Amino acid sequence: LYSNVMYEDFEKTLTNPIIPTASGNVADPFFAMEDGVYYQAYNKDGGLHVVWSDTLSGLATAYADGNYQVVNTNDDGDVYKNFFAPEIHKMNDGYWYIYSAPEYGNGSKHKMAAVRSKTQYLKDGFESTVTLMDYESTAQLSIDGTVMNYKGKQYFIYSEQGCMKIGLMESPTKLTGDLVSFLTPKYDWEKQIYSLVEGPAMLYHNDRVFMTFS
Repeated sequence: LYSNVMYEDFEKTLTNPIIPTASGNVADPFFAMEDGVYYQAYNKDGGLHVVWSDTLSGLATAYADGNYQVVNTNDDGDVYKNFFAPEIHKMNDGYWYIYSAPEYGNGSKHKMAAVRSKTQYLKDGFESTVTLMDYESTAQLSIDGTVMNYKGKQYFIYSEQGCMKIGLMESPTKLTGDLVSFLTPKYDWEKQIYSLVEGPAMLYHNDRVFMTFS
């Protein structure tokens, strides 16, 4: 329908009801909900931000309303910055965690990391301490981590060097046993520009678990 419409023209007519353009450079939004309140985590100008509102449309004015937390900045002196693809998950210890893939050290290494909620309620916000996930890997690029709940256990799935891996979680920040690489780029559509599979997301229906990815 939009094959003859320039992106710039389309952008001028598109109104984002959740994140206003004035919010800056916003990427990778992820939603969670608790007690009727919507929470949204995203990468804003490289930093890790969380906003909240009683309504989805209210997220657009969260900064003006004071309903936000800058969990981590993206300043030059920060050890961890440029937080890729944050996701909010309730873990078996009762706390909420934001999993993301910050840049750390020298160069552009990205590894899965977590920040924990201050209490067992999202409304109380998150700690700023970043904990690197404990798992065996020497890869330069680990991104797009998500949590799978299955039969009372929690598994961590993420993309590493373009392949999808899964590991059993011993704790919210530690994986145990061998990581299993279960999905690699195979089809032409998985090899456009880059050869990779990423962005896993879980769907649950009855007793079955499905995973979407890009």
